[in-house]
Amino acid sequence: MPRHIFLTGGTGLVGGSLLPRLMRADPRAKITLLVRAASEEEAQTRLRAIWQEWVPHTDFRQVQHQIRTLRGDVTLPRLGLSESAFRELASEVTEILHAAATVKFNLPLEEARSINCLGTKNILELAQQASKSKLRHIGSISTAYVCGTRTGTILEDELDCDQSFANTYEQAKFESEKNLGAFQSELPLTIFRPSIIIGDSKTGKTTAFNVIYYPLKLYYKRLLTMVPGDPKTKLDVVPVDYVADALCHILLSPKHIGKTYHLVAGPNHSSSAGELSKRATAYFNRVSAEKFEPIQFIPLETYRAFRPSAPPSWQEVMNKMDFYLPYLVNEHDFDDTNTRSALAGTGIHVPPLSDYFEKTLEYCIATNWGAVR
Repeated sequence: MPRHIFLTGGTGLVGGSLLPRLMRADPRAKITLLVRAASEEEAQTRLRAIWQEWVPHTDFRQVQHQIRTLRGDVTLPRLGLSESAFRELASEVTEILHAAATVKFNLPLEEARSINCLGTKNILELAQQASKSKLRHIGSISTAYVCGTRTGTILEDELDCDQSFANTYEQAKFESEKNLGAFQSELPLTIFRPSIIIGDSKTGKTTAFNVIYYPLKLYYKRLLTMVPGDPKTKLDVVPVDYVADALCHILLSPKHIGKTYHLVAGPNHSSSAGELSKRATAYFNRVSAEKFEPIQFIPLETYRAFRPSAPPSWQEVMNKMDFYLPYLVNEHDFDDTNTRSALAGTGIHVPPLSDYFEKTLEYCIATNWGAVR
């Protein structure tokens, strides 16, 4: 049976990177993207833009017969589709990948829930309808940080461990996973949990300059000289091409249905706050005329004690850094046993940070952290 893949979040970082991979994996597949747009023309413009972003040397006209857009919104009943369009989609789709989400850390909880929880609920309604027809697999992208502020080893089959959360993003994703779990016995459902996703390991390209990008930008702009935490604290960072390659393989392989997969560097390949800092300092010193001093790591208690007396310019930086502090001071070891088993023999693996981090920084400077594209 020919594949018909339904993808939400296809214009985002992971979804955009995944789109050409799905087409290469099955050149006969039909792919439908749910796109928020005011008109069909705008939807097509957004699709062409994301294709050009990730596959710049391929003529979109060669593949446009395989890809269609549906104007809609995951937060709306029936995904914002008409009843007939919703029924038609449910009768045709063979695989669903739900990648649409907000990754903002500072949203009010109800707003985060309206996207990350309600969106998942509406996708599950589509999957229930599709399961009566041709549905073979539904995958939903969560985050490894549903573990919240837990530390130590985090297993793939763990979810609710009475954890607290560093932000509303983590909490809403956790609640979304609980909703998904209620359907795992009746749907061919798989959950994917990436850690901190950065740019493509071969090009450095990204469309999302968040998490570690913000402190790096402040450091490059000479607005950040010290951060709280221990330089030995592990940071689990993965390039988007690894995440997309793993997603594509697991989603299209029926033998991997029903598990949770950590798409992470894992305990043996994680970096550290100190390693990222040293590599950034070394690279910036090579490409800049003025010398960069190494970032100073200070105890969190010292950072907090200094804060009330800090000058206004520092206060502003510290306020913005608040959203990223949990990822600099809380250490996690994400087990990826399921993922390594699923990818065994495929050649898909996490490259060492030393292989690609300079490309990440080069892309940041070339685009002024996304301001120039």
